[in-house]
Amino acid sequence: PEAAEAHRALISLRPLDIETRVMFGMLLRELGEDGESRHVLSESHAMANTAARERGRGDDWNVLAYALLALQRHTEAEDAMQRAMRLNPAEPSYAGRLASIRAAKESARRVPSKPGAPR
Repeated sequence: PEAAEAHRALISLRPLDIETRVMFGMLLRELGEDGESRHVLSESHAMANTAARERGRGDDWNVLAYALLALQRHTEAEDAMQRAMRLNPAEPSYAGRLASIRAAKESARRVPSKPGAPR
């Protein structure tokens, strides 16, 4: 709970920091706050999607991929990350994020999911 409160405070200071919002949503999920987690992650995804589509920079697509990964929408996250890499091929951190997305996607394939769960 202290970490959640710290993230809430950080978000109030930097309301447009999408990555912090995504981290907060994942933290809430870990704490069992599923409803609030879904709300925060959905809001983060909407913000990231708007930024990627309006500005279209590699960093925007990277953040969108991160939000999609947090929502466990692995195929869409992989597509967004590949777009980020095409826009900014010199960014070294993108390869690591793409590898993380692919590992999560493979892990999700191996674990039976509930009907209707995202892939």
